[in-house]
Amino acid sequence: MIEKNEKFVAGVLYQSAVTEEKQWRKEQNNEHDIVLLEKLLNELRNLGYDYKYLADITNRENNDSELLNVVLKYIGEFDDEGISAELIGVVGKKKNTAATEVIIKNYLNSSDENKRMQAVFYDNALEQIKDKRYIYEYLELLKNPEDAIKLHFTMVMLGKWKVEEAKPYFLKYLNSTLLYLNETTSDLVFTSLKALSYYDDPDGLIIKSIESKLSSRDKNVVTAAKKAIKRLRKNNGIT
Repeated sequence: MIEKNEKFVAGVLYQSAVTEEKQWRKEQNNEHDIVLLEKLLNELRNLGYDYKYLADITNRENNDSELLNVVLKYIGEFDDEGISAELIGVVGKKKNTAATEVIIKNYLNSSDENKRMQAVFYDNALEQIKDKRYIYEYLELLKNPEDAIKLHFTMVMLGKWKVEEAKPYFLKYLNSTLLYLNETTSDLVFTSLKALSYYDDPDGLIIKSIESKLSSRDKNVVTAAKKAIKRLRKNNGIT
């Protein structure tokens, strides 16, 4: 029953995307992107894919390296930044390290509005790929709270890798008041709690810093802090 429901929902979402795209194609100010999209679709047809719409690319799971490489070429070429963001969701596959540089570059070149609305595509893609060659670039993103708050999974990845250069920023962001998706508490607080929980903490300094959040009036922060402390104690053999 669940599988049938999932297929039904997927089908409805696909049809909705196709309907929206048909309307989009009628608008003259989209001419550049329409021509570019058709060029992309033609390249994929030459690979044997019977694709007619952008939704055929974005709504179907595909790990074909040839297809991913073709799609990668078009990221950042569209006037509509949302299209490139959706394509990033396509190429953001496990171990597809060929896409990492393009994803980071496109994110950095994106408008503030695109980052605010589409950051999830970039974040999920980088987290899926897990490309350690770009730790420096991730650190640079972490240093800017406006970026760090939008790239939760990418930032937590630094914690999982125990990147020491990232630790001071996570400790600082425990007291962040910058809002993004959460309307009452900075998402950076939750990101920092999660990331810090993966570090070695033989002297207990991280735990001590996190304990300050146990008095927060936000129950979700308290819960996240307790989970972080529990993981740190377990990983560091502290009873």
